[in-house]
Amino acid sequence: MITMIIAYGSHTGFLEGKNMQVSEQREELVSFVELKQLARRHLPSNSFLRNILLSEPDLLPKQVALGKVEIYIPLLYEELKQC
Repeated sequence: MITMIIAYGSHTGFLEGKNMQVSEQREELVSFVELKQLARRHLPSNSFLRNILLSEPDLLPKQVALGKVEIYIPLLYEELKQC
């Protein structure tokens, strides 16, 4: 089973340099660390999928990560069947 970890990043804006906090935006981030570790341990070094996964950042915005996971997970299972 692959666990996705959700983290929160924050950004604080300032209004016209007055040190007044305008807003804090929280963006859900998903960790690809475990998926990358799985690829590193179980896929051959010449695997295209392994190289793609290892090139991903450790944390991605949730919406971006979900789109990629929909593609990567079926491909990962197919490659693991062949190993």
